[in-house]
Amino acid sequence: MCSSDLRELRLRGMLVLAEAQLAVGDFAGVEASLERGRPLAAQPVDGWRRLFLLVEGRRKAGAIRQALDAARELRGLTTNEVLAARRPAANAILAGLLSTNALDESLKLWDENLGVGLAPGVRREAVLRGAETLAAAGRSLQAQERLATWLNANKADAEADGIRVSLGQLLLRTHFSVTNDPARVFAADQLALLSQAAGLFDQVLTNRAATPSLQGPAWLGRGWCRWREYEAGIQPSNRLAEARAAFARAAEILPWPGYEAAVATHKLGECLWIEGQWRPALDRFITILSNRSEEHTS
Repeated sequence: MCSSDLRELRLRGMLVLAEAQLAVGDFAGVEASLERGRPLAAQPVDGWRRLFLLVEGRRKAGAIRQALDAARELRGLTTNEVLAARRPAANAILAGLLSTNALDESLKLWDENLGVGLAPGVRREAVLRGAETLAAAGRSLQAQERLATWLNANKADAEADGIRVSLGQLLLRTHFSVTNDPARVFAADQLALLSQAAGLFDQVLTNRAATPSLQGPAWLGRGWCRWREYEAGIQPSNRLAEARAAFARAAEILPWPGYEAAVATHKLGECLWIEGQWRPALDRFITILSNRSEEHTS
């Protein structure tokens, strides 16, 4: 066996050990194993494998500053032609770590992953994670603008329907964030948010080419929009029936057991109860309780 084969074998052993230590939460062990593997990681791909595990270990250990150092080093490796295709992945790792303490730098990295020619999944993650970062920082309007701007420029993109659902959900969250203020909850700007969100969900639901997994969240979002419009007394007066129909479709499509499916089923029960369909309403509530009981006993 030549020296390079022996080096590769030793490095592989160190990496496998580090992965096992990471799985059981032995973060000090991860550091030690990867430090021993440092002189063995002579090739760019070897360095990537080692640093990727180091970032994960430090992140899970809560050592964010040290994780950032390793993530920057990981991204630096992608200047090598051999690892150039991994640049978006390195950007995503570093951007995620920067999202709480260095918002602008994080957004620049997500913007880099919006580049033309990158895989659709990479671009969708970039626009969504960038918006999520803004929303978490209390900058909901900027988050909405980010998603809306991308949609306006990429209406026919394969990922557009996923962005529409995400933007609709963000608009709904923005609406619900003021529900503790009775004076504002059904003000004109809040009702406009519901109308915009409903329009986005409807675009997804009327697109026959939309990804099936988006149908459930879109129906649930539409149900919430119509429910809130019903509570606001918006005319025509069929908003409750529209909400019921949307929640029913969502409950039928969304995976069970699951939080969203339970919410859809509960809201369907509420609609039926208000309409005086008490037996069907009770059946929906019992369905939720029965499934919760099964989850606890399984």
